Amino acid sequence: MKLPKLKKEDLTKQLREVVGDVDIEFDALVDPNDIMILPEYDEEKFMKEKEELHSKLIYEQKRYDEIMEKLEKSEQA
Repeated sequence: MKLPKLKKEDLTKQLREVVGDVDIEFDALVDPNDIMILPEYDEEKFMKEKEELHSKLIYEQKRYDEIMEKLEKSEQA
């Protein structure tokens, strides 16, 4: 994993006083073996499937509400 490097010429005077007259190199915060690379995905397909699922959930919620309403009416009778 290649990490950024700041050239000493690009450092401010204050930073040079702290780190000296050298380039700054960053250390990794995590072990490169712990990084998980996610596969690419098709955003259009994802959004379409998301919308379909949302529609199904709305439909099932309405069916549930209708069933519960009928149940309440039958219990009152």
